Amino acid sequence: MVSETVAAESSMEARIARLESDIGHLRSDVTEIKVDLRSLRDQFSSRVDQVNSRIDRLAEQTDNRFDSVIEKIDSLAQHTNNRFDSVTEKIDR
Repeated sequence: MVSETVAAESSMEARIARLESDIGHLRSDVTEIKVDLRSLRDQFSSRVDQVNSRIDRLAEQTDNRFDSVIEKIDSLAQHTNNRFDSVTEKIDR
């Protein structure tokens, strides 16, 4: 009986020691995962900033192109109006 109790306690201690070791490994793994997640978050944030910057530049370029097209249309409209005014003046004479 005593030897059975000693064997059971020894087995229990070995199992507890193994569990403690496994928990230590799990904690280490969780710490590594946290570090990796922080790094990924920083990389992702940097990429988002780059994409936002690129979108802003594209939006500005698009606005500039539309402004240029609008100026050309306005110029052509003014030129056309001047030509019509000229023709109207000649007809009215």
